[in-house]
Amino acid sequence: MRTAIALVIITLLAGCSSATTGMVTSKQYIPQHEEFSYFQCYMYDAKAQCTMQMPVYETVDQCWQVNFHNAAEDKNGSACVDQTSYDRYRVGDQYPALR
Repeated sequence: MRTAIALVIITLLAGCSSATTGMVTSKQYIPQHEEFSYFQCYMYDAKAQCTMQMPVYETVDQCWQVNFHNAAEDKNGSACVDQTSYDRYRVGDQYPALR
């Protein structure tokens, strides 16, 4: 029974993976920005219950994003690349570029 459950979980996780190679479908620049991360408790009452929470944000670095599709696996993927690579890629190119 445990083996069957483990196989189902592994199969589901494998099915959720994204492509690592494919044809470039689009590109986008994402500037550095702040994203919500989690709530941090700052005040507790006498019963150790949280009475005041504050949001915590994280800085996300800029990303020169290349989006691609792997037709053989029917999966999409994306990758952040350096600006020079980003400028070189065109829609329809293979990612990663074949050397």
